[in-house]
Formats: sequence, C-alpha cells, structure tokens
Amino acid sequence: MLKIISTGIIASLLSFSVLSAGSQNENTKNMQPQLAELWRVSASLMRPESVIYDEKRKVLYVSNINGKPTGKDGNGYLSRISTDGEILREKWVTGLDAPKGMAIHGDFLYVSDIDRLVKVSLKTAEIVNVYSAPNARFLNDVAIDNNGIVYVSDSKRQTIYQLSKGQLTVWVDDKRISRPNGLYAQDDVLVVAAGDASAKKPGRSRYLQAINYQDKTILPLRDTAPIGSVDGIESIRDGEYFLTDFRSGDIVHYSNEKGATVIKSLEKGTADIDYDATNNMLYVPMLKTGQLIAYKIVWK
Repeated sequence: MLKIISTGIIASLLSFSVLSAGSQNENTKNMQPQLAELWRVSASLMRPESVIYDEKRKVLYVSNINGKPTGKDGNGYLSRISTDGEILREKWVTGLDAPKGMAIHGDFLYVSDIDRLVKVSLKTAEIVNVYSAPNARFLNDVAIDNNGIVYVSDSKRQTIYQLSKGQLTVWVDDKRISRPNGLYAQDDVLVVAAGDASAKKPGRSRYLQAINYQDKTILPLRDTAPIGSVDGIESIRDGEYFLTDFRSGDIVHYSNEKGATVIKSLEKGTADIDYDATNNMLYVPMLKTGQLIAYKIVWK
C-alpha cells in the first residue's frame, strides 16, 4: 500500500482553519472553498467508485468495482480505511459484484450493486440482506432520508428506487430525470443529478433537480443549465454543494445563488465523494486511477 502525504501545501492554509465549511460561519458566506490535499492512497484500491465516512467509528469505507461496472463476477469488495489514509482491511466485505454508491443508517451500510441493494452490518462486516430491484440496469448512488427510507438511482434508466418496509420498488420514473446519478437527501426533497430525456446525451448534461418526498414534484434547484457528468453530490450548507464531474475530473462548488464553479481539476474519473463537516474534510475516489484523495476544506 502506497500512501502519499502532502504537507507543504497545508501550512499556508491552516491560518484559514477558523473559516471552515462545517462552522456555517457568516464570515464565509461570500467566500469560495479551496481544497488542500492531505493524503492519497494509491494502491490496494481497484476501481474505487464511492467513499463514505462512518462518524460513529471514525473510519472510511470504499466500494471497489474491481472489474466491469456491470460485471456480475463476484469480484467487487469494500475496503476499510482510517482517516489518515491507512488501509485497515483491504477486503473488509467481499461477495459483491460491482458495488457503487453507499449510505449509512444506524449500524448498517447500504450498497448499490448493479440490480440489487446490499445491506451490510457495520458491527460484523456481514451481508445481512439483499434487495432485488425490478428491471434495474445500473443502480448507482444511494441516499437515506430522515425517516430511514433508502433511495437508489438507476443511471441507465430514468428511475429512482425506494426501499421501504423491506421492499425495493420504483419510486419515481420520469423522463425529466433521465440517467440519474448522484443523490442527496435533504429534509423535504431528494436532490438528484440527472438530465432530460430530450437532451442528446442526458448523462453528460446533468443538472441538479429536487424531488418532493410527499407529492414527487420535480423542479430544478436553480435552472436547467447543464453542469456535466455529475456523479457525487454532498451538501456543504443550505443551498451549497460539492459535486464531481466524472468525465472531466472536476470538483465543483455549486450554489443555488451563483451556479457551478470549478474549484479543482483532476484526472477523469472523480466519482462518489463524501463530506465530513465535523472535520472539514472532502474525500474523493478516483475510479480510473485507483486512488482515494483526502482534502482539507478552507474558505478564502
């Protein structure tokens, strides 16, 4: 396992630590976030697609496709990594095919896996349940609302699935959310990165939309201007998000007021990120280069 620690760039930015993303400080309202790399893991990960921070256990989980994104080969696995970049268990959970998005609720981790949703015990690292999604082709991101209801996007369709009362069923199927990927569960709406079926390539022209939990009304968060191949979505604070563009490799700061601004350009394959508000950290899996990068967030 190769871990690269970046120290030089940090010193010049630590003076801004009081203006952290997690503080919700009014002083940062008109500032732009900047990312200072702390470390990156560049071995042991095989096509890492998603990362999630377990606040209770203070560790990271990474989904590794380890093959084709639709390959039912049993080669997929989850890794367990410390917050300083040490791989604690390379193959922490095995027996998956092509695991992608993840979300935590209580002591369980929910993982999308092509046409099924897998439930993993965080206490035992065992698969405790598998939910099949009818007609699913490419289950991708996962989000869980305040009521514990799980949502899963299907990026080959125009569908969001819902896990409720032990059943994974179609929640929304609508041409306005064609090729949906990133999900983020807010208090009253599910934020979805999706295109419109009328677009030539809706998967490459996604923008942020909001689906009301109660009546399933679909509205753009700001406008319908395409952002790109949006993959991961993480809310920073009210009306502001971190996004990744899988095809360009960009990390984007998005606000409902100003729209999209690129804050970091990386190699292609920036995938499903996670934001740790308590420690002001952004974790970025790089699917094509097999890396996980940790950034400290500062505001300037």
